[in-house]
Amino acid sequence: MDSAGTYTITIFDVNGCQNSDNVVIREYPAPTINLPDDTAFCKNVAFNLNLNAGAGINYIYNWNTGATTQNIQASSPGTYAVTVTTPEFCDSEAKINIGEVPLPKSQLENDTLVCSGTLLELNVYNEGYTYLWNNGSLDSAILVDTSGLYAVRLRNKYCTLRDTAFVQYDYVPFVNLGPDSILCQGEVVVLDAFFPNSNINYIWQDGSNDTTFNATFAGEYSVLLNNRCGSFLDNINLFYEDCSNIYMPNSFSPNGDGENDFYRVFSDQNFTFFELQIFNRFGEPVFQASSPDVSWDGTFNGEHSPIGAYTI
Repeated sequence: MDSAGTYTITIFDVNGCQNSDNVVIREYPAPTINLPDDTAFCKNVAFNLNLNAGAGINYIYNWNTGATTQNIQASSPGTYAVTVTTPEFCDSEAKINIGEVPLPKSQLENDTLVCSGTLLELNVYNEGYTYLWNNGSLDSAILVDTSGLYAVRLRNKYCTLRDTAFVQYDYVPFVNLGPDSILCQGEVVVLDAFFPNSNINYIWQDGSNDTTFNATFAGEYSVLLNNRCGSFLDNINLFYEDCSNIYMPNSFSPNGDGENDFYRVFSDQNFTFFELQIFNRFGEPVFQASSPDVSWDGTFNGEHSPIGAYTI
C-alpha cells in the first residue's frame, strides 16, 4: 500500500469460516522548511541573518548549532542545517551555506610623490568589480598628471571598498642668486635660494643648509639644491670696495658768478644705483637726480629758490 485510505481484509479457514476487519491508513504531510538560498557576505563586514525553519504546532527543531528554536541568527560563515519533526514523527531537513567573500585588493598608496612630466597610473583592478572614480571614470585604472586627491569605489554583489590616494607632483629645483655684484664694504647681502612646495636639501659653499645665506665678504658663493626629482647649482661672485670717498657739499651759491653755482655729489665710485633728492623746509622735493653727474642750479619750477637750509 502506497497511499492513504481504508483497507478491508477478509480471512478464510479450512472449515469455510471467515472474518473481516478494516484498517485506516492516514498520510501526514512532512513539514515545509523555507530557508534562504545559499548566500555570502564580504569579509570583515558584520551580518546577522535570520534563519526561519517554519512554524508548526508542536514541531521539534534540531539545528546543527545545537539550537532547538524555530529561528536562529546566523552571524558567521558556515553551513547551517536543521531537522524539523512533527508530532506524527514526520521530518524534513534543509540547510544553507553562508560563504565569505574576501575584500578586493587596492594598490593605491595614501601619499604618492611624482616628478613633473611623469604620467602616473592608478590601477585598482579586481576581477568581477565595477569602479567609480571621483573624476567620473568607470575604468579600473586612470592616468594622473596633476596633483590632487583621487578617490575610487569598487563594488560587486557582496563587497564595496572605497580607497583614496593623494598625488603630489614635485619639480626639478631651480634657483637664481642673481648677477655678480659690486658692494660697499660692510654691506650684508642675503642670498635667497628658497624653492617653494618641495622637500629640498640646500648645500651652500660652506656646507650650511639654510634656505638663505648672509654674504659679508668678497668671493664666490654657491648653493646646490637637491630633491628626488633632480638637482640644480647656482653661484654668484661678490666684490666689495670702499664707498666712503663720496663728497657732498654742505652749501653752494647759485648767483651766476661762475663760482660754486651748482650743487652735485662728487665720487669716483661706479654706482649701481643712485638717487639724490633735495627738500625745502616745507618738505617739498625741489630737486631729484638719478646720476651723480646731474647738478642742481638752485631753481624750482623755473624760479630761484630762497636762501636757507635744505634737506638731502
